[in-house]
Amino acid sequence: GMARGAMERDGDSKGGKPTKGVKAKANDGLGQRRFERPRGSGARGVEWADVDDKYRRLVPASGLPTSRVEASLEVVHGFDRLKAMRELTGLLQVAP
Repeated sequence: GMARGAMERDGDSKGGKPTKGVKAKANDGLGQRRFERPRGSGARGVEWADVDDKYRRLVPASGLPTSRVEASLEVVHGFDRLKAMRELTGLLQVAP
């Protein structure tokens, strides 16, 4: 069956969601466990290396050629300097 226990949120909370992690205490004799927010979650901040890794893993599944994956990622890095959104959207178009 399911173990009974209690959950306690760490840190400040916003909208009832923990900002740092959750501590779970099980009554099944296994003790307490702490669950942190995953690397790259918004609450912990996002590192460019995490963005780059995820982008390079997921965007090629769209059919975008590798050269355009890299070119579009470079534009994402300079997003705040874009003069027009089409600089990015043009690179993300995949031919049917």
